Amino acid sequence: MSDNLTAAIIAFLVAAIPGIFIALLADRLDANREEKERRQKATNGRMLLALEIKGNYDALNRFWHDINVLDKENKPELEQHLAGMAQNGFLAYALPEWSYVRWEAPSPHWLAGLNEKEIAQLDQLYRDLKQIRTLYTRLVTISPQEQEMMSHGSSARFWYNTYANMRSGIFPLLNETVQRVLTQRDPLA
Repeated sequence: MSDNLTAAIIAFLVAAIPGIFIALLADRLDANREEKERRQKATNGRMLLALEIKGNYDALNRFWHDINVLDKENKPELEQHLAGMAQNGFLAYALPEWSYVRWEAPSPHWLAGLNEKEIAQLDQLYRDLKQIRTLYTRLVTISPQEQEMMSHGSSARFWYNTYANMRSGIFPLLNETVQRVLTQRDPLA
């Protein structure tokens, strides 16, 4: 009986070993496919985020250039520069819409592919874009009281000078934030 048992065990092992190898090979191939898919998702996510950043950067750069050339004489003093911009249509100039989609709702698959420095730089970039929106809104929004003050008396003729005087504290903060974004190197480069 022991010869029969040994023969049965050997026959079982001979039949099972190829199945075990096939199962191990299939598992390894599945793991490789899943890893390749994970890497592709991370790469695609980085690319989409890089495209969003480039679009935001290009829109900001174009916007900042366009509003600053409204002061045709490019006056060096802040209030004169702001008054020149206001006189030539600055208050009606619309701020571009930034895209925050890829940063505010990131996929965990590609977010895990960013290092700590990249995440910190991206966070600062998107905070700066929101700060630009806030400062710009404050800069171009005129309260009814301010409107009243600018439309009466001698200031009515030179309302843009009054406007520039009232907003001269906001523009440097806006300029500083814009310059920080425009001079920052691409966090994903």
